Amino acid sequence: KNPHVKNDNLLKKTAWMDLQFIENEKQKKQQDNLIEAILKSGNDLYLWITLNPQMYYSPKARHLKKKDIYWKTIKRFTKKLKTKAKALNVKTPRILIGYEITNNIYEPYLPQKPAIDLYGNRYFDIPAPLDKSFWETEIKKPLEVFLQKWNNSTIGNEIEIGGIVLDLEMYCRRTTGSILDTMGFRPENLQTFNSSFGKTIDLLKEKQLQKYFKFLENRSEKIGENLRKYFRQQLPGCIIACYAPNISTNWFYKGLYKGLGTQEKPVQL
Repeated sequence: KNPHVKNDNLLKKTAWMDLQFIENEKQKKQQDNLIEAILKSGNDLYLWITLNPQMYYSPKARHLKKKDIYWKTIKRFTKKLKTKAKALNVKTPRILIGYEITNNIYEPYLPQKPAIDLYGNRYFDIPAPLDKSFWETEIKKPLEVFLQKWNNSTIGNEIEIGGIVLDLEMYCRRTTGSILDTMGFRPENLQTFNSSFGKTIDLLKEKQLQKYFKFLENRSEKIGENLRKYFRQQLPGCIIACYAPNISTNWFYKGLYKGLGTQEKPVQL
């Protein structure tokens, strides 16, 4: 038990749902049953919904033309949730905004800066994990627009946003579904580490590989720290959580998790 962490800063009970289930208006009975089950789960529930704001508000948004359906669905769901909660005399759950982070990364919007590994292999459908522009356009900017819309009382229906969940599993990739420990060897990373290093072979010759992985971890931590500060600016005191099929401790994930959390409010995995 960590004495620095208050119970209020931890997820005790979390449910997950996909917004697409609510889109089909013909499934009203099943939707009503789901909402009743959610509300009977207890007052301390957080509801993680795969909302994917980036799929509507990123420059690469795959669902750019579906915004009206998206907000109509959200509005209907929040209204049902609020109405049923009032009828049952219970609190509505706090919402966790779920991101599946690479859901926009398909032709013609493959990364301009793909990940490159130790051996020079290029992963054409995996963004370079230290590319700040990826996190800016796919996570931060879409969140700002999303919250502006949600805060309209006729859309969010005064239901509280309690935090963010970054789903780090990279679905439907043709190369790999995660950031590998051998990635991080783009030329700009090597140059930042040591301006005289142009290739991976230079690291090996100078026996700098261990220091280089620590450098990558520190850079990843900065990415996480930047996201954390932004999330808490937009949603003061919010929960920050990550999902992955397994808990990896390579330089990218270790650094990102460290940056996303603090001693008092650690990232939830």
